[in-house]
Amino acid sequence: MPPVVSDEYKEKKRKRILESALACFAEKGFQVATMDDIVKDSGISKGAIYNYFKSKEELYIELMNEKSNKSFEILRENLEKLPTAKERLSHFFEVFRSQVKVNPNWENTSMVHIEFWLSSVRNELTKDFMFNRYQNVYKKILTDVIQYGVDRAEFSKSTDIDFVGNVYWSSFDGICFYQCVMENDELYVRLVNQLETVINLMILPPKNNKAMEEFCRRD
Repeated sequence: MPPVVSDEYKEKKRKRILESALACFAEKGFQVATMDDIVKDSGISKGAIYNYFKSKEELYIELMNEKSNKSFEILRENLEKLPTAKERLSHFFEVFRSQVKVNPNWENTSMVHIEFWLSSVRNELTKDFMFNRYQNVYKKILTDVIQYGVDRAEFSKSTDIDFVGNVYWSSFDGICFYQCVMENDELYVRLVNQLETVINLMILPPKNNKAMEEFCRRD
């Protein structure tokens, strides 16, 4: 009879595998890192790892679910505490603007995320997962803020909310990619600031759009 293994022991081992996977993905890149690398880093046998995760893709998806789901849940809770849409949008940008200062693993995590995004297009299962995640997690948290502002007449009723969400995330992903290559924190902050101004230009009613004046004053 095989030994009885507690749920606590299983969870501890699962977390150890995930930590090693993230370390290996960050060091070597998602495509280059192998299950053997994860075995070596974790000290857990390949057979045991495959009992938990069947592939690198499954490992990364679990990492994404575990880490970013919690972060987005906290962000959503904090946004909903703020009374106005403008305050919510300002807080949203501040959270992403501050990542280079408050999250020491941010660049490594971003590099792995970008690489997985690119590789996912060659696999229908991961492609569908990433598309659904983009629509229902990443974009939705911002479009919900904008919808809240439109409903309260803080933002223009003519705002194309879905398009604004696409503009933000496509631009922000580009900023993240640039930061991973250039490692220029000051420029990263400036780019996020400029993106915030652009988004405000897209959603504020013309008569209240002070963002236009601010945008014109910037170099």
